[in-house]
Amino acid sequence: MRTGGLPPMGTARALVGGAARLSLRGRHLLAFDAIATVTAFLLSLALRFDAPSAQFDAYVYAYAWVLPVLVACRLSAFVLLRMYQRVWRYASVDELVAILAAVGLSSIAGYTFIYAIVFSTPASALGFPRSVAIMDTVLMIAFAGAWRFALRLGRVGRAGASTTRGQRALVVGGGAAAIAVLRELRANSQLGLAPVGIVSDDLGEGQRLLGLPVLGPAADLAGHIERSGAVAVLLALPSADGRTLRKLVHQAESAGARCLTVPSVAEVIAGRVTVNALREVEFEDLLRRAPSRIDLDSVAHAFRDRIVLITGGGGSIGGELARQIIRFGPRRLVLVGRGENSIFETMQSLAPLDAARAVAPVILDIRDRARLGRLFDRERPDVVFHAAAHKHVHFMEQFPEEAVATNIHGTENVLDAAVESGVGRFVFISTDKAVNPGSSSRGADPSR
Repeated sequence: MRTGGLPPMGTARALVGGAARLSLRGRHLLAFDAIATVTAFLLSLALRFDAPSAQFDAYVYAYAWVLPVLVACRLSAFVLLRMYQRVWRYASVDELVAILAAVGLSSIAGYTFIYAIVFSTPASALGFPRSVAIMDTVLMIAFAGAWRFALRLGRVGRAGASTTRGQRALVVGGGAAAIAVLRELRANSQLGLAPVGIVSDDLGEGQRLLGLPVLGPAADLAGHIERSGAVAVLLALPSADGRTLRKLVHQAESAGARCLTVPSVAEVIAGRVTVNALREVEFEDLLRRAPSRIDLDSVAHAFRDRIVLITGGGGSIGGELARQIIRFGPRRLVLVGRGENSIFETMQSLAPLDAARAVAPVILDIRDRARLGRLFDRERPDVVFHAAAHKHVHFMEQFPEEAVATNIHGTENVLDAAVESGVGRFVFISTDKAVNPGSSSRGADPSR
């Protein structure tokens, strides 16, 4: 009977073929799993029959044929479930579930075959205890998990040791971004930051996250910095608005700590950076606003099959408007500008987007009231974007008459032409520029 229970040759060949394709690390784990399978079975018999004992020796001799069956089932299940392709240095709950599934499935397959052989052999007087199958499965889960999670624990230990050296830092936030930042700090000792605590409004004071204590809410950030001796603050708040960030930065800087932040949600969604990419706080971070939700259906309805006229179509603003609007299928797009080179460049940028779309370039100065009126009478635009203007304030201060002629009288000409031709929608792109804004003066409250 010991030879009758050997695994089929097809299974053995599949196992050998799968093992041959494994990396060196995977082959080491496969060898460990084979040893663990034999050890778990023998230990189960030893526990069941109080080894060393005559009964234990009898069962080992009678059921030695079970060992190749279990080894074949265990390793086949592990290979099929790709247990040897996983990166165990980052093992988590998913890997634990995979171990349970692999051992459970192999136990069901293996012991179903074993009991079928035992029950079909009336000459077998010993029988096969069900407790052995249960103990063997539990022990195999422990052994298979121990081999693998030892790699994970070893990596955590090394990473934890590396983060004990460096500048003391506090992490503000308690969500996925904070966890990503903490793991990044543990994996990257080159960052030179050692997290010593977490500041969060969502987690209770005294709790621990990834081994670090939660110090309390963000409202007392300055106090937490002083008590912990931190010299850096990591803002793991990608969805926070500008007002919240300004308050936190103000508290941190007043306590003498520098601030770093993770990117905003918009930057992450755009694919420019990852959520754990730490960087210095930039001015744009302090101006964060709630993301705008654009109803693209309404926008498309406003432009589709309509005549759209853009003044200043060769400028940076007018050109970008043209590139965006062309995507919504206007019937005709009229680009008005007084510089033929800039209009030509805008036309060239539109060609890859929709070469068949009717784009009409018009070289015209909006200060020419008569020609502008004739253009509006001929084109009869449904929508007008007025972006033509002199926008460099310091430069135009040297030529104020030109600024007045274009920005004031030119705008008046466009408005009058639009009214006379019955334009349904007129959008004025503001030409105002802030020069020495009051909010940048000394003594202004940075939290506002």
